Amino acid sequence: MHDDGRDVTYRSLAVRSARLAEEVRRIAGDGRPPVVAVALPRGADLLATVLAVLRLGAVYLPVNPEQPLSRLKSIVDDARPDIVVAVGAPHPAFDGVPALDPRDVGEQGGPDGEFDADPAGFRYLLYTSGSTGTPKGVISGHAGLWNRLVWMEEEFGLGPADRVLHKTPLTFDVSLWELISPLLAGSTVVLARPGGHLDGRYLHDLIAAQQVTVLHFVPSMLASFARANEQTGTPGATRSVRIVATSGEALGATSAATALQLFPNARLYNLYGPTEASIDVTSHLVRDTDLAGAAVPIGRPITGIRTHVVGPDGRPVPAGDPGELWLAGVGLAYGYVNRPEETAAAFVTAPPHLPEERVYRTGDLVRENDRGELEYLGRNDRQVKFRGVRIELAEVEYALDRYPGVTTSRVVVRGAADRLVAVVQTSDLPDESTDHPLFRWSELAAELHHHLAALLPASMLPTHFLFTERWPVTEHGKLDLGALSQWIDEQETSVPVDGAGHGRAASDGALADRVLAIFRTVLGIEDIGENDSFFDVGGDSLAAATAAYRVEESILAEFSLDISGDASIFVHPTAKELAHDIEARLPGRP
Repeated sequence: MHDDGRDVTYRSLAVRSARLAEEVRRIAGDGRPPVVAVALPRGADLLATVLAVLRLGAVYLPVNPEQPLSRLKSIVDDARPDIVVAVGAPHPAFDGVPALDPRDVGEQGGPDGEFDADPAGFRYLLYTSGSTGTPKGVISGHAGLWNRLVWMEEEFGLGPADRVLHKTPLTFDVSLWELISPLLAGSTVVLARPGGHLDGRYLHDLIAAQQVTVLHFVPSMLASFARANEQTGTPGATRSVRIVATSGEALGATSAATALQLFPNARLYNLYGPTEASIDVTSHLVRDTDLAGAAVPIGRPITGIRTHVVGPDGRPVPAGDPGELWLAGVGLAYGYVNRPEETAAAFVTAPPHLPEERVYRTGDLVRENDRGELEYLGRNDRQVKFRGVRIELAEVEYALDRYPGVTTSRVVVRGAADRLVAVVQTSDLPDESTDHPLFRWSELAAELHHHLAALLPASMLPTHFLFTERWPVTEHGKLDLGALSQWIDEQETSVPVDGAGHGRAASDGALADRVLAIFRTVLGIEDIGENDSFFDVGGDSLAAATAAYRVEESILAEFSLDISGDASIFVHPTAKELAHDIEARLPGRP
């Protein structure tokens, strides 16, 4: 292990983990396997503590002491740890919980200490965001973790020559394979400094200096690392890397191309898996042909895992059709701590037509492509109702990501469900700089609108576009949707786009302004421009009749609502076109 300039041998690590295991058992007692909360910064004692918990067959509970007190307190109250391992005084959330400071543990003892517990009893407990706002704990077992680690060792061909980077925060399950997989293969674990996972320049220098061969990235962090790589001006600094694994978010084709360019000697794996199924359950080795699409497939199930794509009735859907992904096999978690109803809803007895006993319903939408691989489409709970039409946000994002130069995108509904905002990260940046993390780019917004209009119905077209160089991320390195929503709300200058694909501007004609005001009143929306079709933004025949009456009454125009009529809203559906036609028909006009 390499830790901040210091090399630690396997023997030293074994001795250290044995001593820590003895102290944990002494403090926690000899009863049931203890729940061991680990609140340590990244370092040698962290890895030694994880191994100590494993040797005891105990329950490993990683926590981030920098989390808000209320959240951490809810985790402690729910998990009820028997001991917390922390440097110095533990977080106030652990008030009353026995503590162990690794600095107080001497080096006496050795790796041959005897432990009655079976390491196969090891459990790990990770807390994820709950739908009610309270974190929920996922409890997983040794068998699923072992299956995942052995698969990776064989698939990646890990060996003594490899140097595996550990940079993922403890509370994200990827950290487990970063820490333990190298030890199974006799490899070296290279520990990034605390907080280093968010510093692209630091990671670049560390990879180069330590000749890292295997590493992991959340896709949204690739762009940040790419910029840092460009700024260093050190060609070949990443050539030591032979394996790059991505997971945690959908991998777009642009991000995949970026990764392959950054690490020219590496194989790129797109991995997929929920916390409820032992880190990763599917794998795809990225090929050049994948770069022509919008998103990279998540692949096929790993050893010991089985996948089923089913419809609302729980029956398999034909290849190519979207469906919910159900998982089965050794990787499934036991369930959610202290949440029997949620456990029963997510981990279910398989229906008779599936050759399984127990399955996990992921809530993710996928489809099987013509190569028999799974493609991730999004969450099945990301359907929203926008202007009376139910749409799937992932479908809009999928179409956006197909545009050349778009790295990743996220589409959200803001306001009183009256703004469909697309936030886009691109490989290019405008000349103008901005202090806010989100910025306007009218020209690109118009291009994207035109691109989407050729792929999606008008009801699914974003009303606003915003652009960003970087995404807000959580402690796990994943996209922070709460922070992104706050950014959007702070940025009031998002670029609305009209039906012709142009940035909206105020109408040049007074009559068009009056027609536009009527359209806005009848439809109950403000985000409609003079070039927007009345029907593309939510209008129907009944609303058109109301608008026609108000136009005729207030502007004294003479026109028919018949679809064949020369002056119909159906013929002239935009405020500008209708105003021009009305103006031509007003008394005194030629």
